[in-house]
Amino acid sequence: MTASIDVASMVARVPEYLRPVRATGLVRLGDVLDGGYVLSEDALLAADCLVSMGVSTNWEFEKAFLAGRSASGRRLLIHAYDHTVDAGQLRLFRLKQLARYGLSRDPRYLRYWRMASGFRTFFDGRTATHFKQRVWRDDTQGSASIQTIMTRVPDHMQVFVKMDIEGAEYRVLADLAARSERMVGLVIEFHDLDILRPAFESLHERLAVDYEVSHVHVNNAGGLGPDGFPNILEITYEHKRLAGPKASQPACYPLPGVDKPNCLELPDFELQFV
Repeated sequence: MTASIDVASMVARVPEYLRPVRATGLVRLGDVLDGGYVLSEDALLAADCLVSMGVSTNWEFEKAFLAGRSASGRRLLIHAYDHTVDAGQLRLFRLKQLARYGLSRDPRYLRYWRMASGFRTFFDGRTATHFKQRVWRDDTQGSASIQTIMTRVPDHMQVFVKMDIEGAEYRVLADLAARSERMVGLVIEFHDLDILRPAFESLHERLAVDYEVSHVHVNNAGGLGPDGFPNILEITYEHKRLAGPKASQPACYPLPGVDKPNCLELPDFELQFV
């Protein structure tokens, strides 16, 4: 029997201060599922360096960012951080995907296998480099602080940051916000908002000094809290020197043709700004 979906429960209530300033000029890069993110074309073309915090075996966002930047004819540097990825983990992941494909013939698993197989070729240390380090508040126990991460990026480069680090965002975002002069934009997946909303609100207030929200999307795999606030939010921030005037007409979210559900088995959340 197929479980019925309560349509009313698929409406997420988010505060008015998260209403994006953009309804056009947005592009989606990366996977059609979890791992794809939305940003403005302006931020994409203004970036000299992509710092990707949290990659796992899916580097489609990084690949698409590089392809999107190639149109400008300018060089892009990619630094990726993920302490969970190494040769042994990639080998095991490839074997699991081949087994799943053999059992189901689902082409998704073959695509996952190809992504894992190409990881070390893409991150070859030339255009793209993978640092097997955890993004953290300091450099202890194999971790990399924001200070260390930014020191590795040449001073003249403007940076776009993708951050999906499973809750560590609350430990490093204040340090990143203090370096806004180096940034063109950020896309951040905020986790555990059911218990960490005060921390999120404090960080958003700090980011709002220099950034505008250019896009927001609910990770539908995370569900909603009792008041309808999402447990996981994907927010794209664009530096105010790039952001255009506030949208004259409110857009409906999710944006058709741009947003995709993180979990295909569930409908995407409609956003209601309150």
